[in-house]
Amino acid sequence: MRTITCALCIVMSAALSMSAKNVTGTVIDETQQPVSFVNVVLIADSTFIDGKVTDDAGRFLFENADSTANKVKISMIGYEDLVLPIPADGNFNTLSLTPSSVMLGEVVVKANLPSTRIKGNAIVTNVENSVLATTGSANDVLKNVPMLTGSNGNFSVFGRGDAIIYINGRLVRNSSEVGQLASSDIKEVQVINNPGAQYGADVNAVIKIVTKKPVGEGFSLSAYTDNIYNKWFTTTEQLDLKYRTGGLEIFATGNFSHGKNYDDEYILSTTNGKSVLSMVSQESVSTTKTAISGKIGFNYQFNDNHSIGAYYQNDYNRGHHFGHYLNDISENGTLSESSTSDLKGWFKALPCNSANIYYNGTVGKFSFDVNGDYMQTKDNDRTYQYEQNQFSDNRNVTTFNT
Repeated sequence: MRTITCALCIVMSAALSMSAKNVTGTVIDETQQPVSFVNVVLIADSTFIDGKVTDDAGRFLFENADSTANKVKISMIGYEDLVLPIPADGNFNTLSLTPSSVMLGEVVVKANLPSTRIKGNAIVTNVENSVLATTGSANDVLKNVPMLTGSNGNFSVFGRGDAIIYINGRLVRNSSEVGQLASSDIKEVQVINNPGAQYGADVNAVIKIVTKKPVGEGFSLSAYTDNIYNKWFTTTEQLDLKYRTGGLEIFATGNFSHGKNYDDEYILSTTNGKSVLSMVSQESVSTTKTAISGKIGFNYQFNDNHSIGAYYQNDYNRGHHFGHYLNDISENGTLSESSTSDLKGWFKALPCNSANIYYNGTVGKFSFDVNGDYMQTKDNDRTYQYEQNQFSDNRNVTTFNT
């Protein structure tokens, strides 16, 4: 019996070693110099599998890479993205980056590309005076920071998972805040992939956004627009008003977003047991949403070591969605359940009130980070679904949520 067990172990180990392989390569720029802190992502078609950044020699290595991955995506601000199939032996040898056509203009030169360095337990990317400062919002900045993947205020760190975000020492509790921060106001981004004891045990990674120190006094006005096309257009407009005097900054922000988006999913799953169960699920949903928010507050910097601030924010959003669903279940190739559904629904978030007060200070070797938050909201959602079944009676399903 022991001999059979050992033989099975040897066979399984050999099979694993044959299916798993290393994926490696070296990234260089147009001058044939190695490039560090380049994002390298393993993907299965378009699904994220794993990610790393290149080292000082431009090298990357995925040991025993996931066998489902069939491509790598290599990206760095200022250069064209590379999406390449993984070679049979996993070795890309040398990969050369091509400067982006957008970056070849006279205004933006290589000296304006952001630099990344390691400082303590953080990877720090400068934004000020770099091309990242012109990308739009903090969301656009984070998309181009090494080690990060995500969008719309929700980002994760390669190998660590979801990250919490701080802006000037204040914890971000509403992901929309990230999109409301202009890239031109950001000084640097710090990525901490091994948080210390000052963070909760459930915190996998931390992103710290540090804004530039306010310059000048008096009133300032800025406007921002962001337009996205996904079968339909979604537009976001923002207006910022600030007044500065001494160390005091008083600000007000208004944000309006409206648009329609479309989501289409197809899922096929098979379960092998005493019988073979196959389930097909298809979902097509279009959503129209309008969101309005307003924010007022202040920051006061006593000196380089002490600052306080507070804000109040009011958010409101409403919308509707229409969809079509299909579900089929087969057992051993014979269809046993089949249904199609048409759905329409409306949702509304009554004014969400939120407020924050914070203090950041340093005394000698001690640092203080105090945040107090208040949040209140009420959501209403109602849907009407007409379900047609091939093997049972049709039915109407009405759902109300408050």
